[in-house]
Amino acid sequence: MDNLARNAMLARQAGLSYGKWKALQPATVPIKEAEPEGLKVCLHCEKAFSGRNNQKYCSLECREKAYNKKRRKTV
Repeated sequence: MDNLARNAMLARQAGLSYGKWKALQPATVPIKEAEPEGLKVCLHCEKAFSGRNNQKYCSLECREKAYNKKRRKTV
């Protein structure tokens, strides 16, 4: 039995629809993998990299793509 079928069964047992039952359940947050010491995560591609203190992107390409994406949203 997969998780969806199990949750649907539990909802029926509680006398609720699946949606109402699921809304009452606490939110689950996926666990991120631990990042190695000294590495940062690129704000665009989310790849780990080592860089200067104020560096936000792993490469010039990621920086330009993030800038263009932000610019498209504001125009």
